[in-house]
Amino acid sequence: MNTEKQREMETLADIVDRELDADRIYFQRRPKRRHRVRRVFPNERRAFELMTPDTMPGPSVPLYVAVQQLEPGLRLRLPFTNLAGSDLTDADLRRIGERKAASIFQAAQENDWAPSLNGES
Repeated sequence: MNTEKQREMETLADIVDRELDADRIYFQRRPKRRHRVRRVFPNERRAFELMTPDTMPGPSVPLYVAVQQLEPGLRLRLPFTNLAGSDLTDADLRRIGERKAASIFQAAQENDWAPSLNGES
């Protein structure tokens, strides 16, 4: 990563941390959940683009994040696209249950940029 991109990442770090408070709050409110699927935050997307420029889909492609909480305060985030190619609403994302969210996380972890968001929640 060149110096300009490193500076941009440093600037984004605090902003992304504030965006990611949403994940912390989500899991605090749902202590039985270990996984969630959500739309990527704008600055988070830019950070992913800087870290993996050759593998990121174009800006017009809706991007989502599978999140796994390993323990309170420690979470993994994996970006992915929707296999069906359509943009999902926030209501669609809220209906994804723990089992489906875990399955999506596993598919994203296997570097499958397009796990299926259709079917069982």
